Amino acid sequence: MKKLVKVAVVAVGLFLTGSAVNAQQKFAHINSQDLLQVMPEMKTADAQFQTFQKQKQTTLEQMDAERQKKYKPTVIKKLP
Repeated sequence: MKKLVKVAVVAVGLFLTGSAVNAQQKFAHINSQDLLQVMPEMKTADAQFQTFQKQKQTTLEQMDAERQKKYKPTVIKKLP
C-alpha cells in the first residue's frame, strides 16, 4: 500500500511539474514587415540592392546590344 501511495505522489508531482513547464511558455506574434521597415539596416541594404540591380541591368543591356550586333550580320548573310 505504501508503494502505491509513493507511486501516486510521484505521478501527481510529475504531472504538475509538466503543467507548470507548459504554463511558462509564452507565444507572441509580431508584424515582421513593420519591424523590417523600421530597421535602419533594412534601408541601407535596400539602397545597396537597388544600386546592385541597376549595375546588373546595365551590364545585361550592354551584353544584349553586343549580342544583337553579332547576330544580325550572320542572319543577313544566310538569307538568300
